[in-house]
Amino acid sequence: MSIWSIDKDGKYIETSAVSFIFAVEDNTATNNHTTNAMLIAKNYGTLQEKLIIEELVAVHDFAGSLNKYEIMARDYIIQNIVNRIKPKKFREEIQKRL
Repeated sequence: MSIWSIDKDGKYIETSAVSFIFAVEDNTATNNHTTNAMLIAKNYGTLQEKLIIEELVAVHDFAGSLNKYEIMARDYIIQNIVNRIKPKKFREEIQKRL
């Protein structure tokens, strides 16, 4: 299975698990939580989860931020996705960086 990340131009690129974890860590450090949500959903989410996250990304891009209910929805969906990621060690490394 390929793992995808986003380059500096906003384009999806194939990456390694280690690079993916570093991307999540960097996004968290720079308050790019919605970007992390998109990366996680694109790589590990169901079609429905991907569509919901894409809608939240569009709202974020339009409004510049998410309201507290949108943040709760985003975080709930991402936590459900992350909880399904295997192997457990990889899942734990992602969770540490969110």
